[in-house]
Amino acid sequence: MGCSPKLVLAETREPYNTASEGKMKKKTLFLSALLLVVLSLEGCATIRGIGEDIQSLGRALKRAVSG
Repeated sequence: MGCSPKLVLAETREPYNTASEGKMKKKTLFLSALLLVVLSLEGCATIRGIGEDIQSLGRALKRAVSG
């Protein structure tokens, strides 16, 4: 009842370059955070623009009603 060579190889194999995997995870996390910040800032600008458009519409309606 010996171990098969495939099983022994699977048990003794070193993890694939864990240092570069750690760097890749950090880079992915950084880029994801950066994307989130950029999208958040862009969303603020869009919401601000919508607010300005609504204010402008309100002023135009007020002028139209008051004559």
